[in-house]
Amino acid sequence: MEAAEEVAFYGGEETEKYIIERDYFALIKHINRVLRMKFWHGIVEEGIIKYDKMIRARALNANWCLPRQVALGKPGSKSIPIVSR
Repeated sequence: MEAAEEVAFYGGEETEKYIIERDYFALIKHINRVLRMKFWHGIVEEGIIKYDKMIRARALNANWCLPRQVALGKPGSKSIPIVSR
């Protein structure tokens, strides 16, 4: 309260208002920047990390299952049955 009396006495209201508004808008700008970065980070995290794991799991599963199906001649495999005479 001591500073408020001096500001009022010397007519520094405009200066104080300018300083408060400048700092407030700098804070708003910073918050908006953080929220934008958070948004894009979420998209990248979901898109790359989540789907990369899924693609790798499917690729490993395909590499593990398909050769067995082909070798055993299971239905649905793309192997040609060998006919013995």
